[in-house]
Amino acid sequence: MAMKMKTTISEASRTFVISLSDMEKRVDESKRRCLDKFYQPTIYMSSEDYTKYAVRTFEAERATVERLGLAKKS
Repeated sequence: MAMKMKTTISEASRTFVISLSDMEKRVDESKRRCLDKFYQPTIYMSSEDYTKYAVRTFEAERATVERLGLAKKS
């Protein structure tokens, strides 16, 4: 005998969204604990700010690698 489903599509999708939100919270908490363990602060940046940060960091790291003589010779 087949059971009749009483849940509508919108109810099911709302439940899924709530479950996904709960999962994201748990992942965020786990991620936060891991970052705290290694003393890594959360830094929120816009796309533009992150791009500037990435370019600055890459250039600084490249200079360090070259200064140490670890750069691959072309």
